[in-house]
Amino acid sequence: MLDYVRQIGNLPSSGLTYGDGGSGCRRLRQSVARFVSRNFETVTPVEAEHVTITNGISAANEHLTNLVADPGEAILLGRPYYGAFPGDIQLRTGVHCVSVSFGDIDPLSENAISAYEEAVTACRSKGQRVAGLMLCNPHNPLGRCYSRSMLIKLMTLCQKHKIHLISDEIYALSVWRTTSGEGSITSTEPTLEQFTSVLSIPTFESNLDPSLVHVLWGLSKDFGANGIRLGCIISQHNPSIHAAMVPVSKYSYASSLAEHVASTMLDDDKFIDRYLAENDRKLLRHFLLVKQWVVENQIKHEEGANAAFFFWVNLGEFYLRHHEPPPPVACSGSPTSHLQSSLDDLVSRALLDERVFLASGATFGSEKPGWFRIVFSVQEVVLEEGLKRILEALS
Repeated sequence: MLDYVRQIGNLPSSGLTYGDGGSGCRRLRQSVARFVSRNFETVTPVEAEHVTITNGISAANEHLTNLVADPGEAILLGRPYYGAFPGDIQLRTGVHCVSVSFGDIDPLSENAISAYEEAVTACRSKGQRVAGLMLCNPHNPLGRCYSRSMLIKLMTLCQKHKIHLISDEIYALSVWRTTSGEGSITSTEPTLEQFTSVLSIPTFESNLDPSLVHVLWGLSKDFGANGIRLGCIISQHNPSIHAAMVPVSKYSYASSLAEHVASTMLDDDKFIDRYLAENDRKLLRHFLLVKQWVVENQIKHEEGANAAFFFWVNLGEFYLRHHEPPPPVACSGSPTSHLQSSLDDLVSRALLDERVFLASGATFGSEKPGWFRIVFSVQEVVLEEGLKRILEALS
């Protein structure tokens, strides 16, 4: 990726200007539209008018929240969730982020629909309107994809309650396993789901008003380029979303030089195909290193991962095999939250003593204590050293 960016020449003079405005230059919006249509298998081609450019997904998420919800209204977010979502949704908008708990139900399974229904009912009983439902597909931190059938059920739910469906698909092209047998270490893995964009599901399958469907995407993850600071809102059937973005887009203005680099790259199909294939190959290799490590050390972990670059592991359980349980915490809240706070803190401190940082489950709204997210998209020597230090810290 860096080599490709370095060889881009002939920077235009427009790169030193405001370009076409805060919503993104037309060239980039056309490039994104073509790229997404080609790679997301959209029902209808995405057009430049369906795309608004921002300086990252967080800005896009906040803008979209402001547009679909009023202060005091709710956006549903299933647990566990990407830790930045609550801040994006509620920090400056006055909108409430309502987390949805699933207990022992797989949050990506069709059985989870009842929990979303209960969350809508609970909000309404308090006089609170649910304006939207937020997804991350592929999922962060679980590293899995929602099934097509589950997405259809969620879309049906959104139509039933007139809820906007916001799908963050920033890991869409980082799906590196297609079958359970590919690089399998154990025989107990579930069937792997492949990525399905909500833009690829025809309206007649879910009956969801297409004006309620919005997708977020950017370069930060699939292309390892979060420093370019480019994201976008894709809404194919709601022009008012893009019109309303115009006056506030100055607060998320993307760099014109970054737009030129991104447009050049996204228009180069040969590079894109070659890069994504190599990226998948490397991610699979590193995933297998971590998978072998958790199996050998009998560490409980999320099964069925095949996307993004995360491994969701229960280091708290592993820690308790070698240490006394944490003492009770004298504070308000549920016993589970007390245990989560104390156990997560103990594991985090032990890891930091070995100069290893992992985000704890508390950051992701985990319902159970002891879970941590391992990011394996680092140099192999760094990954191996990190796994070694985790064992040294917790054993």
